[in-house]
Amino acid sequence: QKMWAPLCSYTHAGGLHIQRRISDTEIIQNYSDEEMIEMLEISNLLALYSATEISVLTHSKEVGNTIFAAYSAIPKRPEIISQSYNG
Repeated sequence: QKMWAPLCSYTHAGGLHIQRRISDTEIIQNYSDEEMIEMLEISNLLALYSATEISVLTHSKEVGNTIFAAYSAIPKRPEIISQSYNG
């Protein structure tokens, strides 16, 4: 939920996208380090969700647990709701 509005804004050239392209004197990439880290974290979560969905589609709880364990081993990762895979 928290990520939906910002992702829609970037995807559909909304206000966030425009704000990040305007500096005081020109139109250029204007992302802060924090914003780039946030987008990388969101991308990682989307990759996790996509990979986990593969385990759901293949009815493989073992694959889901392996993916979740690999994600859990990443230091300083964003927290996710579930503490284990329940597919």
